[in-house]
Amino acid sequence: MCCYPLVIDFCLTKHLVCDPKTNFTSLQLSWASKTNCIQRAGRSGRVAEGRVYRLVPEIFYENVLIEDCLPEIQRAPLEQVVLQTKILDMGPPKNILGLALDPPNLDNIEQTILVLKEAGGLLLDREDAPDPEDGYITFLGRVMARLPLDIRISRMIVLGYIFSCLDECIIM
Repeated sequence: MCCYPLVIDFCLTKHLVCDPKTNFTSLQLSWASKTNCIQRAGRSGRVAEGRVYRLVPEIFYENVLIEDCLPEIQRAPLEQVVLQTKILDMGPPKNILGLALDPPNLDNIEQTILVLKEAGGLLLDREDAPDPEDGYITFLGRVMARLPLDIRISRMIVLGYIFSCLDECIIM
């Protein structure tokens, strides 16, 4: 009888993907990277002798699967990334994100901050001279950053709670 760990790997993974046209995010099933597959195989041999079975042809594994996947910070919606940097309160998001090992597209920061200001996640700095690269985080922005949802859906849920129609907003 076999008593060592086995890993059966379909070489699939779910990634959070942001559609650039609609700006909505969804979990999509895609092929895992070779790095992910190697890490999964490591689970079978860490504490005892083990085996891994990949349920894809070897040629497919060698020629089709990519070496590494994009970092999460580049795949995640930029609104969420900006809100999370604002919670850190370490300065303008563009400056903080520029220091990341794999920064997201910094050209879209101004547009993202404008979207967050329109959604109520950020406030203007001053009425006379709004800063297009920064803003104050609001309570709604803090809630948006914590919920693993699109900012528009997060806003709808918070407003549904405030106006005592949360069930209807969640079902919607």
